[in-house]
Amino acid sequence: MVAFVTTAASGTLRGPQRSARAGVCTRALRMQAGNGGEETRVSRRSLLTGVLAATVAAVLGRGQAANARIDYEGVPFLGGSDKIDVNNANIRVYLRFPGFYPNIAKKIVAGAPYKSPEDILRNSELTEKEKDLVKQQIDHFVTLPPQSEYVVDQVNNGLYR
Repeated sequence: MVAFVTTAASGTLRGPQRSARAGVCTRALRMQAGNGGEETRVSRRSLLTGVLAATVAAVLGRGQAANARIDYEGVPFLGGSDKIDVNNANIRVYLRFPGFYPNIAKKIVAGAPYKSPEDILRNSELTEKEKDLVKQQIDHFVTLPPQSEYVVDQVNNGLYR
């Protein structure tokens, strides 16, 4: 840190000096401005505090604003309405449909993304009996673009009860 300060001040620093009072070390640094300028005493604490403040300001000043979305228009389709977004909803949302959880739900989630609800019926992993169950509920499905915030939790969202 001292090297950073000397470069920034373009001067020289000398180590802790002994005070004239009883030979006690004052833990102060003497800083001399470049090219023979006058000498200034700087306490170690104020020097380190200044360096820390400058570092924090530099780090915070360079930071980018987060691009987090607070409101996502598709949240109701993740389990809060009668329609389900098959591209983003968690596997547990399919519990509301008899016979879907866990087998059909797993196959639907694994086959995503879909362009339309009818694309679910083209899933080769579904048996004919499972496709008949999907056809009965197809009006409850919507297909919104996949969102990375929700796709990552489709299989395991950390809820265990």
